[in-house]
Amino acid sequence: MDEQHGIRRRHARRPKRRVAGPARRCPERPWLAIRPSPFSIEQDGATRIQYTLSARPSLIRVRIYDARGRRVRTLEEARLAGRSGELVWNGRNDAGNRVRIGPYVVLLEAVQADGGTTTELKETVVVARPLN
Repeated sequence: MDEQHGIRRRHARRPKRRVAGPARRCPERPWLAIRPSPFSIEQDGATRIQYTLSARPSLIRVRIYDARGRRVRTLEEARLAGRSGELVWNGRNDAGNRVRIGPYVVLLEAVQADGGTTTELKETVVVARPLN
């Protein structure tokens, strides 16, 4: 209240801004998920590698590296992919042999087909043996 004039003042509310045209969605943040981890070939059979990219279409390359940084498996090599997808790794190297137990790094590289922008996603997966 303005005591000098006896007037009660209200704070003016700002009108909500409306944007004309189609609503703009903020692109999802890229992510990579591996389930199950740890996994065993004997018990689980394989692990699923799920990804979501912020743009589409993209050329993707997915490689798996051991703890020493050596490439053990290439799951995808320059395949045109959509915004999201899933790959399966059976715990074997490129020669078809079972890999040793331990941690592995899954590296997904995506290059936008129209703009050349590159996205790299990394996640660790653990290959284990059943305890029983």
